[in-house]
Amino acid sequence: MPTPVTDRLRAGFADRRVLGRLGAWEGMVNRLVEGWPPDGWYPATYYREDLGTRDELADVADAELVPALAEVDRRFREATVDDGGQALAAATGRPVPGDRWWWRRIPRPLPWEGPRRVSQSLRPTPPY
Repeated sequence: MPTPVTDRLRAGFADRRVLGRLGAWEGMVNRLVEGWPPDGWYPATYYREDLGTRDELADVADAELVPALAEVDRRFREATVDDGGQALAAATGRPVPGDRWWWRRIPRPLPWEGPRRVSQSLRPTPPY
């Protein structure tokens, strides 16, 4: 997944670890916005891990990072709804932290529910 917000910071941002976390968060948000390519499915455990990545960025106060993170967060908020963390907790069997807003937000439809669709290019060709 492209990460244009993160890429803009690559040249001058010193902390590569933090930049990597931003890139991971932005990549997940982009997958969410694009409908979870290639098959429209994304496990709840992966989603939970991605929210943990966002946790790692919560206390970074770098002047360059803050606006970039705000841009990615805005896209995340626009693509999700607040359900209080109920759907993710139910799917993973673990409560979500209540003190971080991103843990309470989920995409609709839930990418971990329903049948996993196989992309058209991976479907076997019927013999003719």
